[in-house]
Amino acid sequence: MYKKRYRKKKKRENRENKYEICRAAEVGDYSKVVKLLNENHDPNQKDSFGRTPLYYACRNGFLNIAKLVHKNGATIDNSIDGKFTVFHAACYHNRPDTLRYALKLEEKELDTKTNMFSGDFNQNAFSWMYSPTLDLLKVLVDRYGEIDSYFKLSDEQKKSLSEYRTSTLCSDFLTFYESKEGSDIQITNKISVHSFIIKSRIPKGMETIDILKQQEEKILDNFFQWAYGKGIKELDSHDELNSLAILLGFSNGIIDLVKKQKRKGLIQDFQKMNNENIEKDFIILCGDDKIPVHKQMLWARSNLFRGMFLSVSDDSNSAPDFSGRSCQAIKVFVRFLYEDEIDPKTPKKILHELSDADDYYQLSINSDFQQKLKKILN
Repeated sequence: MYKKRYRKKKKRENRENKYEICRAAEVGDYSKVVKLLNENHDPNQKDSFGRTPLYYACRNGFLNIAKLVHKNGATIDNSIDGKFTVFHAACYHNRPDTLRYALKLEEKELDTKTNMFSGDFNQNAFSWMYSPTLDLLKVLVDRYGEIDSYFKLSDEQKKSLSEYRTSTLCSDFLTFYESKEGSDIQITNKISVHSFIIKSRIPKGMETIDILKQQEEKILDNFFQWAYGKGIKELDSHDELNSLAILLGFSNGIIDLVKKQKRKGLIQDFQKMNNENIEKDFIILCGDDKIPVHKQMLWARSNLFRGMFLSVSDDSNSAPDFSGRSCQAIKVFVRFLYEDEIDPKTPKKILHELSDADDYYQLSINSDFQQKLKKILN
């Protein structure tokens, strides 16, 4: 009897020791997780519920532990088990930072994108959430777009999400379209546009000018509102837009417009223009360095450059010399113009330099730039 009881006790202790890393991750005990990893505990260990340290870290919002166990070999696929995944757990517990991290790991390591809203289970799972935070909803909007129907949102939350979907990137370019400032292509008497948009957003680029000039003004206005950042649902004349899209080189017509709409679509196209150095027509001087950019991107996104372009001749192709300021900081700023994001791996020294209001406030696009800087720094 005693031996049997002893064996059961020993078995329970061994099981508890094996699950110790899961418990430490669950309660956010960073130093203990470090100690257990140094003692060769498995970072992919599953407890009796089938949950891993990475799962618990993401569920309970311990981003530092999630990064630690991942660095030591934890994989996201071991935390996707059953219907209620690590993504659902982080979402249900209002953990925007760890949800974003888990989604990025999945996309990077597995080259997949889990649809948290597909299937009966997933559609019902989110009805449990009565007070999702705005930051969490923004993470979901970045991945899935329209999510309002899955949550019980207040009018204020709906308004905030609507504004976020438009984003500063989209609103900057829609304002650019409406103001006609810096436009260099006249399509009709009322519609003038920017060559940068035509080159970046239309597959056949400048070859389509004659095609565009033959279209009705209402259809053109709808198309260019899409090209400058609006969503398809905000437009009308869908049948006509489909026909025009095919003429312009979108092989799947309006389906391609849907895939490349709003903020995500703009970023995809602008990244390509930036990374491949496609027809850059302006130089930012920074000491001995020359940073090539698109003049119309600077004009649309930065009040500093907008003011400069309005006060000098159109054929000016170089900005004031920014010697004395970190060239790397200027490059981070320029990248933000195109991508609407700041790389979190940017050295803290550069981020602090960018957030210095005296030197860089006039460079920043709007409060969104400062907010993203502060989020990374904090």
